[in-house]
Amino acid sequence: LKNIVVSAGSGGLGGFCLQFLKLWRDSLPEEQREQVKLIATCSQKNTDYVKKIGATHVVDYTNESVVKSLLELSDNQGVDVFIDNVGFENRRLGLECLNYEGQLVISVESGDNFAVNELWGKSQSVHSVLILSNYWSKNHDKMELLKFIGDDVLRLYAQNKISSLVSEILPFENLKEGLEKLHGRHVRGKLVSQVARLNTIV
Repeated sequence: LKNIVVSAGSGGLGGFCLQFLKLWRDSLPEEQREQVKLIATCSQKNTDYVKKIGATHVVDYTNESVVKSLLELSDNQGVDVFIDNVGFENRRLGLECLNYEGQLVISVESGDNFAVNELWGKSQSVHSVLILSNYWSKNHDKMELLKFIGDDVLRLYAQNKISSLVSEILPFENLKEGLEKLHGRHVRGKLVSQVARLNTIV
């Protein structure tokens, strides 16, 4: 894998994707590491932020053609992986940018469908990722895997290898305001709502 795109790189999902990918890239031998491009899409104001958390290249989706820029960054070969953290038309952009045997990773549901034959010609594949569905599966092994992932993420956080990406802590009464911000898809990092502790009467 040489060209990996993280859409909405300044958001919560995108930010964690970039951090984990950076850890992986940093673990590679130097010669291989220099060949790997971690490309984030975001607005211009978030360029420095996404570079700080892991992006090696940035595409400003507000001022340039995402498809054209990604093709140029991949020497017109197309990207190996496009991680869709937005949905809707963004998913279509990802398909346009993928190379032969490229992989589209979907982390959000948008109701946008596409035909399998759109992938078949280039041997491309789609991966749908929803970690919390491990609980819904009622499969003990899958639930154990989720615990393992959670423990690993906490370990990385405790070792200061990743950030929580919390950008704002809102009092519970401002939860509606926070949800409206999230709905607008222009939040940097994660918003946290703080719930007051309740005194327990014994």
